[in-house]
Amino acid sequence: RAAARAAAIPPGHRPASLGLDFLNSILAGDHEASYRNHRRGVDEGILAPGTMGHAQLVQDAVTLGRFREAVEVARTVDPTRGEVRGWYAYWGSFAMAHHGLGEFEEELQVARRARELMGPLRIAPLYPEVRALAAMGRVEEIAGVAEDARRMSSAPSVFLRGAGDYLVMYGHEAEGLRYYREAVAQARADLTREPLVDRDFHLAEALLALAAALGSEGRDEALEARALHLESHERNPHFIDPPFGLARAAVILGDTAEARRWSDHLAGTEPRGRYGGHTWRRARIAALLGEPEEVARFLEQAYREGLRVQFAAREDPLVMRHRDHPAVAGLLRAR
Repeated sequence: RAAARAAAIPPGHRPASLGLDFLNSILAGDHEASYRNHRRGVDEGILAPGTMGHAQLVQDAVTLGRFREAVEVARTVDPTRGEVRGWYAYWGSFAMAHHGLGEFEEELQVARRARELMGPLRIAPLYPEVRALAAMGRVEEIAGVAEDARRMSSAPSVFLRGAGDYLVMYGHEAEGLRYYREAVAQARADLTREPLVDRDFHLAEALLALAAALGSEGRDEALEARALHLESHERNPHFIDPPFGLARAAVILGDTAEARRWSDHLAGTEPRGRYGGHTWRRARIAALLGEPEEVARFLEQAYREGLRVQFAAREDPLVMRHRDHPAVAGLLRAR
C-alpha cells in the first residue's frame, strides 16, 4: 500500500513525498531513515524553520549520537513561536544533546529555560534539570527541584525515584538512597490516599529501586515488590512491566535462574508497535545481572526494533553501570 501511495504522488510534489517517506520510517522504527528524511527536508527548504518537522531533526540527531549537530539545529529553532511552542520533545532532545557531550551547565540552562517557557504545571523539564545537577555534583540544589515536583505531580514518587536514579548514576549513592526512601514513603502515602492500580506499580518500582541500591540489605523491599508485581501480572498477563519487575526482584533475591526465565518470557511478549520495549527491559535485566556484553547485544537489538537507545540508556542507572565497558560505550559514543 505504501508503494501504491508513493506512485500516486505527482512528480515533483516534494512535501508529500517527504511526508510519506517520513511516515514509513517512523512505522518501521528506522532511525537512520527518519534522520535522512528530516535532514533532507531542512536542507531543501521543505520543512520551514521553526516547524515541528524542523525541530524533529534535533531528536533524530541525538538518536544517532550526533549530539553537536543536534545542538546546532536546536539553536536555529525559536521555541516561543509556532508548532514548537510548548513541545517538550524539542527541549528534552536539546538537553540530552548537551548531556551527551558532557556539557552539563549548558544542559541545566536549557532545562531551566524550558521550565520558564512551559509554565509551572509541566513537570517534564525538571528531569533534565536534576540530571544535570547530579552530573555536576550540585546535590544540594536538587532538594528545591524535588519540592517543586511534589507540588506539581499527581504521582511525585515517580519523580523522586528518578532523582534517586540520577544521583546513583553519578556516584552520589547516599543521596540517591535517601530519595529512593522518600519515593517509597510517598508511594505508600499515595496508595493510602487513592488506591488505584498504577499506585501499586509506582510502589513496586520504588521498592525495587531502593532494594537494588541497598544490595544484600534490600531483601524485604524486593520481596514486597515481588508480591506486588506478581499480583499485577496475574491481573494483566499482557502488561510487560510486571515480568520485568519480577526479574529484577529475582536478581536481588539471588535467584538468577528465575530472572533469566522472566527475561526469556519477555522475548515472546512483544506486540507490534512497542518499538523495542521488551528488548530494552531485557537489556536492563542483563545489566543488573552484571552481563555487559548481553546489555550491548540487547541494546543493539532494541535499536533495530525502533528504541531511541541514546535517550533510554542515559536515563537508566542499571545500564549506565556498564557505560565504560567497550561494547556499551561504543553504542553510546558521540558521532
